[in-house]
Amino acid sequence: MKILFIYPDYKVEIDPDTHQQIGIVKGGWYMEGVGSMTALLRQNGHEVALYHLTEPAPDAEFVATVQRRGPDLIGFVTMTREYPAVKHYAGL
Repeated sequence: MKILFIYPDYKVEIDPDTHQQIGIVKGGWYMEGVGSMTALLRQNGHEVALYHLTEPAPDAEFVATVQRRGPDLIGFVTMTREYPAVKHYAGL
C-alpha cells in the first residue's frame, strides 16, 4: 500500500482585532510520531512518503503533488495550530 503523510508545518498569524491573516511562520520541525509510524509501516512492506509543507502551497500545486504521488491512503500530521490548514487541504 502507498501511504502519504501530509504535514502542514507552518503557523498562520492572525490579527486578533481584524481576524485577517498578517503573516506566516515557516516550519521545519520533525515529528517523532510520523518517523516511528513510517518505520513500522515500511517494515511491514508499505511504501510511505511525506509531503512536508513548511509554507502554504497553492491549491492546484497541492492537488497535483498528491495526485502525482498516487497514494492509496492519506494521513494528515497535525497539531491544533495546523488544524485550519489541514481542514482546507482535506477539502481539496
